[in-house]
Amino acid sequence: MPTPAIVADLVRLQDEIEEALLNMLDKPAEASTVAKLKRHKEHLRHEIEGLMHDAEGAGRGPDRH
Repeated sequence: MPTPAIVADLVRLQDEIEEALLNMLDKPAEASTVAKLKRHKEHLRHEIEGLMHDAEGAGRGPDRH
């Protein structure tokens, strides 16, 4: 089961990537770098959602639905 600290670290990393992308708006950046950051951010978003979903499911007992 994921710990809140792991999820918080992933959210922090996702926020840092978002900030880096916003900073790139002011400067010329290679399209491949921007695309790589966007893919990484999307991967983190999916991972966070999956961990949150797993955590919600773990809180349910066999008789809860």
